[in-house]
Amino acid sequence: YFSLFDLGIGLAVTQHLARFHRAGEAHKRRATFWVALVMVSLIGCFLGLILSLLAGSATAWLLDPPPHLIDETRRVLFFVAAAMPFVVSTTCLRGTLVASYRFGVIGALRMLQGITTYGAPFVVLWWSTRVDVMALVLIAGRVMAWMGYAVAVFVLIPDFRSRPMFDRAIARSVFRFGGWV
Repeated sequence: YFSLFDLGIGLAVTQHLARFHRAGEAHKRRATFWVALVMVSLIGCFLGLILSLLAGSATAWLLDPPPHLIDETRRVLFFVAAAMPFVVSTTCLRGTLVASYRFGVIGALRMLQGITTYGAPFVVLWWSTRVDVMALVLIAGRVMAWMGYAVAVFVLIPDFRSRPMFDRAIARSVFRFGGWV
């Protein structure tokens, strides 16, 4: 659910990259990719920071877990906070692959992510019933999915291996379109 906090930038990057691809504007495609990736990564870092600040002090009174689960719940929130930049920026990486018509790769990565999301907890239950262990395994699956998307983008789309670029007009356009979505 935290990927909703990308503020629509994942869809905006898809729209912008596809438009610039059709127009043959490689420079604008690179700038759009880097602007969007940095924007969603910063949003993820900010959300992770907020969540980690809340996790330490507000776990007991905000979530009201049973007393014997307070420490586990606090650890889960810290794990989720650390994963937030990966979870949120995955939308940008996936949007980049969509705009580049790499649907087979996306399907394969989504399938692997589904297996880890639904299969890994079942396997973990053989060894542990702790909530924090289960959450850590699920988060590890999300981070591995992010790594898969990142590798796919940089291997399959050589243009984006270049030095990061920033274009203020593109940043405004991506953020405005994302806010509209």
